[in-house]
Amino acid sequence: MEMIKIKDFSAGYFKNTPIIGGVSMDVQQGTIAGIKGKNGSGKSTLVKGILGLTPYKSGTVLMNNVNIIDWDCYKIGFSGFVGYLPQRNRIFTNLTTIDNLNLSLHYSESKYKNEKFKFVLSSNFFSNLKEYLNHSASVLSGGQSLILALSCLIIYDPLIFILDEPSDGLDNKKIQDFISILKILREENKTIVLVEQNQELLSNLSNIIYDVRGITKYNL
Repeated sequence: MEMIKIKDFSAGYFKNTPIIGGVSMDVQQGTIAGIKGKNGSGKSTLVKGILGLTPYKSGTVLMNNVNIIDWDCYKIGFSGFVGYLPQRNRIFTNLTTIDNLNLSLHYSESKYKNEKFKFVLSSNFFSNLKEYLNHSASVLSGGQSLILALSCLIIYDPLIFILDEPSDGLDNKKIQDFISILKILREENKTIVLVEQNQELLSNLSNIIYDVRGITKYNL
């Protein structure tokens, strides 16, 4: 089943000067699709456009068989079937670590959200955040903030995960824990779009890799 289908998609910050144009891609349910490209090539613009975060977008974007091209970012965000990990501003720094997790628990419509909450707290991926549960999230390092943000997404439990540079700031051990988490999500039939500079990570995880400029590579 195609969980994401994009056809002739363009996006940018001004109508007459799209950053990316003519992008088409299909992502099957239960797979990881890698997005690669040089710095400034439009990888983040692509995912922001898909999620209604750019002023200009055109084409067709189907998620879970629903055309969301005319949806704004709020409608997409609260749809329940897609979760987004941005490059920056990933957590609520005015809340404690546990309150960030509880916020995802509150807004999740998944019947498995309580199990996901327990899974996060018991995972190796989350282990070095346990002592910060009642601390302000503002004291967390960049890598810890990323771990918290991804943990919040896991609790939210969407059908589709869109992750923009998720390994940035993680040490080698946490990258291995992160890889294990993504493999578990894939086994649960989640669909993941992974924007990454780490080419080794992309190659090891992705079922298919798209170049942001339209070249497709299938991993066998």
